Amino acid sequence: MTDAELDGVATAIVDVCANVIAYETGDDIETRVPRLPPFDAALPIAALAARAGLDDVETDVLRVLVAAELDRRAHRCMRRLAEDPTQPGIEVDAVVTALEGMGGVAARVLETFDPEERLIGRGLVEWTRTGGPLLTRRGTGVSNGVCRARGAAPSSEGVPATSKLAVTLGQLALGDADAIVGGVPQRRYAQLIGEVASGRPPWLVGPPAIGKRTLVASLVATEGRSVRCIDYRQIAARPLDELVPALWREALIHEAILVIHDCDAATDAPRSPST
Repeated sequence: MTDAELDGVATAIVDVCANVIAYETGDDIETRVPRLPPFDAALPIAALAARAGLDDVETDVLRVLVAAELDRRAHRCMRRLAEDPTQPGIEVDAVVTALEGMGGVAARVLETFDPEERLIGRGLVEWTRTGGPLLTRRGTGVSNGVCRARGAAPSSEGVPATSKLAVTLGQLALGDADAIVGGVPQRRYAQLIGEVASGRPPWLVGPPAIGKRTLVASLVATEGRSVRCIDYRQIAARPLDELVPALWREALIHEAILVIHDCDAATDAPRSPST
């Protein structure tokens, strides 16, 4: 989100707030017709929205939340639109009011905050207060999401993940003379890249320290992707409604493939790939 984009979104929020205040006080002033600025597909926030599969309404919600995190005018106006401005976080009702005031459909905006929808389910928005009707709940754009929306480098957040450095394919001892031809992975190694890229998680089995993670990192690097490694033993006990958004967020924010390792070591018996 550039300064111009941030200013445009913040100005629209300010205009909605001014219209609401005029309505509540009965002031006879000329109201503006707020509109979000045209969405620039070249912005970092657009790339983040595309990776997360957000639709236009979800993207507008994310734009409003990021503006409320970064712009003081937007932040104060969103708190003014809330039922209780003393509580931390941005109230769902304030987001609905803001986007409805810009021509959005209130019911659709409200739907984007359903835990099964992408903003919550993929970790781009977190609750700061839960319980009660959905309109009264409060959320915030996660700090790494805000960083990525601004084009800044994120840190690890939510899961204990580490990066895995790739090596050139010529350095891999694959035990197959035809594994790499002209720098291009062949046969099952090309299939592995395809499986990873498609979202179907492959299951790699082998003795410890033979380079399974290095293999994945090096192969996906040929597609311009990176790898983040997570020890299964450090996340196995976490509730799924907390863990799944955190994993989504790690992959989206870092633009990475996740490798969850040492799964069998944390169980009494090896698990099948379907498990």
